[in-house]
Amino acid sequence: MKSEHPKTTGRSRHESGAGNRPVPAAGQRRLCLGEPQQDGRTARYVDVVMLAPGIACTEETFQSVAGTASHGYWQRLHQGEPDSWLTTRFLEMTILPLTEWLRARRGLAKKRQPAGGLSFAAYTEQLVEQLNRVSTGMKLLASIPRLLPVPLVRLPALHPGHPTTGTGASSTFQEIGPANGALRPAEDIRVLIADSGSDLRALAVAPLDAKAARDGRGSCAVIGLPYATVMQVGGLTNAFLWSPVVMLASLLCHAAHMLAGAYDTSPVEVPRSLTPGNFGTYTTTRSAAVALGDKAALRHAMLGAAGVSWLHAENFVQLPAFESATRAAFDYSGSLRTSGNHDLARTYEETAVGRRELWRLNERDVAREFGYKPRKSHEQAGQRDYSQCLLLVEPKELVSDKNLVDSPYSALMKGKIGKPRTFSGLKDSWERNWEKAMYLDLAFTPLKAALSLANTPVPSPIVNPVKNMYRLANAGRMAHYYASAEKPGPVDKAPSHAAEEAMNHTPVRFDAGRQEIDSASVDQVLEAARGVRHLQSVVAGNAPPPHMRTRRTYSVNELVDWADKKVVVPALLEVTPILSTAATVQRLTTPYAVSMTPREHRPLARSVAHRADLRVVVASMLRGEGSSSVTRLMTAE
Repeated sequence: MKSEHPKTTGRSRHESGAGNRPVPAAGQRRLCLGEPQQDGRTARYVDVVMLAPGIACTEETFQSVAGTASHGYWQRLHQGEPDSWLTTRFLEMTILPLTEWLRARRGLAKKRQPAGGLSFAAYTEQLVEQLNRVSTGMKLLASIPRLLPVPLVRLPALHPGHPTTGTGASSTFQEIGPANGALRPAEDIRVLIADSGSDLRALAVAPLDAKAARDGRGSCAVIGLPYATVMQVGGLTNAFLWSPVVMLASLLCHAAHMLAGAYDTSPVEVPRSLTPGNFGTYTTTRSAAVALGDKAALRHAMLGAAGVSWLHAENFVQLPAFESATRAAFDYSGSLRTSGNHDLARTYEETAVGRRELWRLNERDVAREFGYKPRKSHEQAGQRDYSQCLLLVEPKELVSDKNLVDSPYSALMKGKIGKPRTFSGLKDSWERNWEKAMYLDLAFTPLKAALSLANTPVPSPIVNPVKNMYRLANAGRMAHYYASAEKPGPVDKAPSHAAEEAMNHTPVRFDAGRQEIDSASVDQVLEAARGVRHLQSVVAGNAPPPHMRTRRTYSVNELVDWADKKVVVPALLEVTPILSTAATVQRLTTPYAVSMTPREHRPLARSVAHRADLRVVVASMLRGEGSSSVTRLMTAE
């Protein structure tokens, strides 16, 4: 069902005077962007509709809303126009015209439109509705309206029941009141979603106040969401779609970190895969690693390569940025309670609780709850192929038929997505050079064919030597990466203890005569909290201090299971031609077999196909009933 919200006009409004400010239409609200002067000549307005508590949407472009100083989502981008690679060109010349002819012959041809013809507001609303159907998505949406910015300006003592936070226009949105057209804080809007076009490189999220988004105060944010565009991760044999609903969840996680004042843009190097043969690293930000939710990325972002132990499991209880932001909200709540404003104090206590648990909400959990394959890398790294495709159906169809996400080429042949356009410029020199070198393996194809005809199976290392040299080189890079990681030296803990003691004795003063909270005292508390956070980070080697994490030793079975999954099974498939060929054929054909089953039976078919995956079966056979491949080998000897 399409949205019943009034459609926004899709253009910004520039007014010449305060008295000429237009009144928003019924069902719409009008936000003022920027800092208007008293004569109103620099004021700019956009129409928005509410999609959920705390979340509004406009059909304006992201650039017109956030300005040129906005922050992109990606750390690295493909330069130039996306191109088509050989597989896509082959399909365009052969299979795609045939499938289109067959659909027309059967009367199944449809005139497809981007997002099924939905407007941007209706498209975004449908994504929000879908996100609200899974547990982590519900928690994420519920957290947005609870995350109030903590002010640092002079605050009037607010009366109970008055919702105004007094944070000023720099970190919150301003809107036109429906009664007299005067500007007022848009207190219930925390996140504004704008249209960033149909290019995934324009994916973005930007705080209204970049400093407040990092220093514990918090800032409202603007999200740039691509319209009717999906990303294909991987090539022909291992591709899947990054669903738009998971994409929105990732953007909302970034925005929530900004609202909490815990947005950390510190660059970190994290692994894209811990499989030795596919090992590689990429650079991202610490907040991006938290929002992604991948355990390996989170551990490396927080502890660094030197702090990661292969014999221990690290579980985080809290993260420093969110601990500091939580303390800031609790301290401000206490100052409000001292001034007699108990209602607003309770509101900020809820904000503090929301900030404390926010880091646990991530993209990975949302993807798994939808039954999708989660991304391993926040940046466009870790795969040789990344493409963007136009979505030609409503996004809810990707939720009702998850096989479309599992098999992009099946979705392409059904006319559900457009032709993929590849970001080939994202490949680094290491991947690009090895990819070229692997063409040398084609010289061994006649040998492989001759031996196959002679009924003599040949292991992969013999007929694909370059490919296996690449894997060995990656394993060497992995060993060098961890061996060369610098370990932090001993640090004096006395300054950290002194800073904690000073912060605990920093008062928040209230001027009873002027009925105002002294902004300078609030500044001192937050500055002290930031100092403690920094010193604790230094003491822990820029990692969460010990009280924010727990550590346990892996059991022998856990270590052997990891070796089975990452080393033994891949090696066994490589040296066993029959299993390797069968696994490849199964991976290529399974999505199409699932797509041919009736839609109501596809969830069961997907489950059966996963359990029948040869890689899963081989790993289970190696482990046996609770045993491992190593245990079986030792027993055999």
